[in-house]
Amino acid sequence: MIFKQNIRKDIFFNWRSEWLLYAVIFSLYVGQGVSYGKICLFHFALPIYFIKEYVKGFDWKSLFVKDTLPIHVLYAWIFGVSFLHPISWNYIYFYGLSYAIFCVLWIKKAYLIQKYRYVLFFLFMLVSLDLIIGIFESLTLIRYPISRVSNYNNLFGRNYNMLTKDLYWLSSPTGFHWNPNNYAFVLLMFLPFTCLFKNSWTKNVLRSIIIILMITAGARLGFYASLIILFVFIAQEIKSEKKQWLIPVSIIALMITNGFFYWPTGLKKIEDVAFLSQNSVPLSFSRKSESKSESKSESKPESKSEITSEEIRTQLMMNGISFLNESKIIGHGAGGFTRKLEQQYKESNDESKLYVTSSHNFFLEILVDFGLVVLAPLLWIFWLMIRCINKKGMKDILIFSTLMISIVAGSVMVSSLVYFLPFYLLIYLLFITITSEEGTLSI
Repeated sequence: MIFKQNIRKDIFFNWRSEWLLYAVIFSLYVGQGVSYGKICLFHFALPIYFIKEYVKGFDWKSLFVKDTLPIHVLYAWIFGVSFLHPISWNYIYFYGLSYAIFCVLWIKKAYLIQKYRYVLFFLFMLVSLDLIIGIFESLTLIRYPISRVSNYNNLFGRNYNMLTKDLYWLSSPTGFHWNPNNYAFVLLMFLPFTCLFKNSWTKNVLRSIIIILMITAGARLGFYASLIILFVFIAQEIKSEKKQWLIPVSIIALMITNGFFYWPTGLKKIEDVAFLSQNSVPLSFSRKSESKSESKSESKPESKSEITSEEIRTQLMMNGISFLNESKIIGHGAGGFTRKLEQQYKESNDESKLYVTSSHNFFLEILVDFGLVVLAPLLWIFWLMIRCINKKGMKDILIFSTLMISIVAGSVMVSSLVYFLPFYLLIYLLFITITSEEGTLSI
């Protein structure tokens, strides 16, 4: 008991002594979740932190060591290529911001590795708060005020979104992250770290809550990715005498079968992910009547609301491949994918189509914007992490591999990771920890 009290005192002492670093971490995690209009908390936290480190006399040369070389090469190519094309200053700003995030975290490399447990615990607290907000948003009319579907986001310099009248959106949690898909991706990135909890009840209840909130957010791809991650975990834990892993498995079974037809929820979100559903049962009379009315309307032109997200993403992918073929080597510069889409839509002059100017495919967006050459530093970074992770423990490898599944799914779930700060926060913490000999993900 005394030992636990000492640990808690040590944690809070570290948080107080490095409060500005933790303010930066908080501001990056919540992103636009603490903001007014386009002015966010990180706009203050990052510059103040840089000034503090400059006054302390930090050795900036430590930023330019062997391990950071691929990161610097990546950003040198990003900025160099971008200035060869029409400049999208909005994208330059976000890439510059992501570079600044890396520099801030690398400055505190020694602290982040030595006190990794405390940093991770701080992130756990933020995610826990996010989970609580998501639960309230799913079950009640309470919304986080700076949310896409909040009635009060106009008080924070945002445009009130009339989608709140749509019941599908009304129950979709957003947490700190404005958009349900963004929220689901944050939960998906946290899911691999649940294996660090020693208490079997704790980690499996958390996994169950994440799965439920993923469905509530309407993130089908996130749900399927979480199934793969949980399958990997359960394969590791099934030999244990404890059977709490049956909790998330039971919840998943109910969802993907829609309750085996005996627990009809009536929720569109459940039916979206169900491999079996009531729609699979032979049609009743009322269902046939519906199909007749639907057949009468087949000749009508497809409206914008009837276009599915899968169709939109497929079309965006085809457009991206076409744009890449136009400039395979140096791409179209930062924001090139968006710029090409906007140009294409203007030329088509077809108001009947639903126009989407975000890539919804981060990896393809990177290739379109910066060409195939950008693969060299990206693969260099990935190879460096793979080489280092193989020297770590089995749990480190497990977290890293499942986190890669999360990132691949998130690259399609989120409209664009270019401006998604929690992604940069986690990926650079991951890079710093893995590439250090003494660093470990498994605390």
